[in-house]
Amino acid sequence: MKKKLLLLTGIFTITALVVSYFYNQNDICTTGSEAKCIRKPEMPLIKFGLDLNQYEVSQHQVKRNEVFAGILSQYNVTGTVINFITRESKSIFNLRNIKAGNEVTVLYDKNDSSRTPIKMIYAENKVDYVVFNLDDSLYIYRGQNNVERKQREVSGVINSSLYETLESSGINPVIAVRLSEIFAWSVDFYRIQKGDRFKILYDEDCVEEKLSRLDITMPSIMKTIHNTKEIIMMNKGTA
Repeated sequence: MKKKLLLLTGIFTITALVVSYFYNQNDICTTGSEAKCIRKPEMPLIKFGLDLNQYEVSQHQVKRNEVFAGILSQYNVTGTVINFITRESKSIFNLRNIKAGNEVTVLYDKNDSSRTPIKMIYAENKVDYVVFNLDDSLYIYRGQNNVERKQREVSGVINSSLYETLESSGINPVIAVRLSEIFAWSVDFYRIQKGDRFKILYDEDCVEEKLSRLDITMPSIMKTIHNTKEIIMMNKGTA
């Protein structure tokens, strides 16, 4: 009996210590005669121009043949509000253009137990979005996520195909695929000769560290044929 009691006491103690550890990661504590802990301010999570930490958040993925009015209805939005959104959105965003697979971010008031959304945000792509404000003030507006442009340079010697060389060098394979799509009519990327050198200057547009757009500014292939160097310059492209 004593062994069981000691075991249970040990389990409760360890559990309390673990809970206390994780709780205190969000606390700032002082020492001394008036020791106290205060909650650390939560770091803002900025997306869609909003601090998402201020809301309760859920995600809805648009299904095939799903309409926006139906999505609103699923989240307890009233018919009056749905009619307003349907009517007033025409000059801002055509609701029939929503695409299966795209995300709708649903925001709730943390203190509202009714689970009625106060905002719904449709992401057209990684950059563009549409905000539907559903609380006391009904309105709709477009926005864009912050885009960070990064300049990149890739160069090397082709050992097999350009695609395989880029991939084996740790280059994002998306870049090789997009290059082949952009310049498909200029160069056969899968038949470039071994020993050819290449150099590609390009810009990456990134949203939340994820590639959203690729701008090829000066790609070139340097071929060596019978000791004669031939440089093939290609038109710049965007994908």
